[in-house]
Amino acid sequence: MPSGIREAFRAVLSRSADPWFPGMAESMTAITWQALARRGFVPTNYGTHRWLENKPTAECLEFATLDLGNSLECRIEELPAPSRVRYERSGLAFPGSLSIEPHIATVRSALSLIALVPSLYATVAAYLRTLHVLQAPGTDFDVSHSDPEVPFSIFVSIPSGEQEGKLRLAESIIHECMHLQLTIIEAELPLVCDRNVLIFSPWQQTARPLSGVLHALYVFSVIDAYFQVLHCGHLLTQEEKIFVDKRRVQIAQEVTQVADLANVEGLTNEGGVLVGQLLRRFVLDRRHPM
Repeated sequence: MPSGIREAFRAVLSRSADPWFPGMAESMTAITWQALARRGFVPTNYGTHRWLENKPTAECLEFATLDLGNSLECRIEELPAPSRVRYERSGLAFPGSLSIEPHIATVRSALSLIALVPSLYATVAAYLRTLHVLQAPGTDFDVSHSDPEVPFSIFVSIPSGEQEGKLRLAESIIHECMHLQLTIIEAELPLVCDRNVLIFSPWQQTARPLSGVLHALYVFSVIDAYFQVLHCGHLLTQEEKIFVDKRRVQIAQEVTQVADLANVEGLTNEGGVLVGQLLRRFVLDRRHPM
């Protein structure tokens, strides 16, 4: 990371700020695209299968392209079978057949909800180049995934007709894009110095590597902050406010279980500052009614 960007990121960490780090995504993604260009990849030819095959001209099964504004686009793609196996082995399922038009409408609605917080939307849009649709195991159940080795792709299930479905999809999109952002940040400014440290994860209900718990705290802090802005800005229906309040209570209960994370050995100085900032924001936010 160039020293100017490194110092800028450290400055962001050292002060109270929105946890999606407004304004940082453009610089962070520019660094990544410079690296990808050495392998022949640019935003217009990037795709998950192409990246995994290390071939910018490989097959690309595109359903639709969404205009995200600011000359940024997200392609909804079907993953060809050779690359699909990589994720099916991890337990992810893909639809056997896909009626894409309803899904496109739901994705657009979710993105519109994210756009109600412009700085967060700009951050999400910086990372969201490719979206793949997953099959959820049932109604009112969401599945999402991102691959730290695939820099600008996310995988999400699309709620179909369920109440608050677009809010749930907005959460999934934010969740996975923030994983991508933190992965790129970690590549340039390490947050964990001992990857052998295991910590209990309230999200996985088992011992997990410190980096994974840090990632979870980060993405759920972003989601909580996003929901807080929506609620306080009177941007939701009464039913949506009830859903958001329930999610914020659930997230707060989970975060409480990692309240001592900043004191765990294995974090770098910057990692400790980040964890402390996220936890402190949670404590301060909970002094006021949701």
